Amino acid sequence: MANWLYTLDIKDSWQNCIKGTITAQALSTEISEKLTALGIEDDNWLETLICEFNVYADENGEVDLEEFDITMDQLYDWADQRVEAMWKVEGIDYRTCWIKTW
Repeated sequence: MANWLYTLDIKDSWQNCIKGTITAQALSTEISEKLTALGIEDDNWLETLICEFNVYADENGEVDLEEFDITMDQLYDWADQRVEAMWKVEGIDYRTCWIKTW
């Protein structure tokens, strides 16, 4: 079982976007803000993802959902990275970030 160092809780906005009550732009804004609020520094991959979500948030018109899905896949890949920790306990798998969408 994994032990997550961070949690990105976007459940409500994710569900609202699926229902169509908020736009992908609004969801992108929330993801960007919450990723920034994690306070993780010196992570180029994360910084790139935040920039990509900011681009979607600033779109005039519809967000390309295929591109958005690709970025979400990249976010999941970033979040699922194994983390080596000084406090590592035998048998526990440390990962970067749990992304709560359900």
